Amino acid sequence: MFRLNKKLNTQKRKVLSFALFLFISNGCANSMTQTPPLGCNMQLVTASANALNIEFTLTNNTDKTLKVLPWGTAWEGWFNRFLDVSLNKEKVEYQGPMMKRGSPNVADFKILATKASWKATLNLRDVYAINSGDLTLQYKGAVTYVENDINAPQLAFLDCALNIQI
Repeated sequence: MFRLNKKLNTQKRKVLSFALFLFISNGCANSMTQTPPLGCNMQLVTASANALNIEFTLTNNTDKTLKVLPWGTAWEGWFNRFLDVSLNKEKVEYQGPMMKRGSPNVADFKILATKASWKATLNLRDVYAINSGDLTLQYKGAVTYVENDINAPQLAFLDCALNIQI
């Protein structure tokens, strides 16, 4: 009798372990394949002695209209450091303005329709001392957005980078 219970307990553990494995792996697979709510892209538009213009694109990947706070992003302009910049693998310091604000209100959020995009073109040379070489840009930080309730903001961490030879 004791042997039978021990064998049954071993089988139960195996079944429970397998069920837990399936549950966890399914959750991980779903989270890995889930499209982020906001997408980001950067591309070089103009490279000259005076201008190094980069176009930033923010895309609403959801089936809902989002309200997005542009503060501290490329879609507001140079009012904060939102890029990690390196030239020839050396960090380049941001030399532009740093805006401080209180809490946002409803009017500060801008509408980004379903599957729509915002574009902004900014000159990196306005706020970074950049010469020639291997330039790496990495978007840092997050964009605040809401779906419905302005009192329930969410963060979207943007994953976009650009490597160019200038």
